[in-house]
Amino acid sequence: MAVVYVPAIVLFAHEGKGSANAALVSLALVLTLLTVSLASLGSLALTFAMPSIVLATEGGGITGGLRLGEVLRGARANLSNTLIAGLMLVAASFVGSLGTAACGIGVLFTTAYALAMQAWIIRSFEIGSPGERTA
Repeated sequence: MAVVYVPAIVLFAHEGKGSANAALVSLALVLTLLTVSLASLGSLALTFAMPSIVLATEGGGITGGLRLGEVLRGARANLSNTLIAGLMLVAASFVGSLGTAACGIGVLFTTAYALAMQAWIIRSFEIGSPGERTA
């Protein structure tokens, strides 16, 4: 991402002095938006892979969680479970951030609740769906 973001910053800094070229400022803006888009997609991919990463780490230690092939195999084993777990993890992180928005002290309670939700989500991902266990 630095390959895209650093040129945008350099362009913004260069065009901020004196008269600016609209085309270069537009290019810098497009590069910045591309960087934010890539960061958002990467964050979503990490969130959706999180249950598989946690389970691989639990089973094989830190090196187990860093084995990309094993993590991807676990995430692709049942795509619907991965999708549901990822969406629920997004919701849990939203609940955790509500405490900060509502009131500073509320973050203690909502963060604890969000972590409990994440543990339940990862456990549910581990055991799979009911139809999957009987088949």
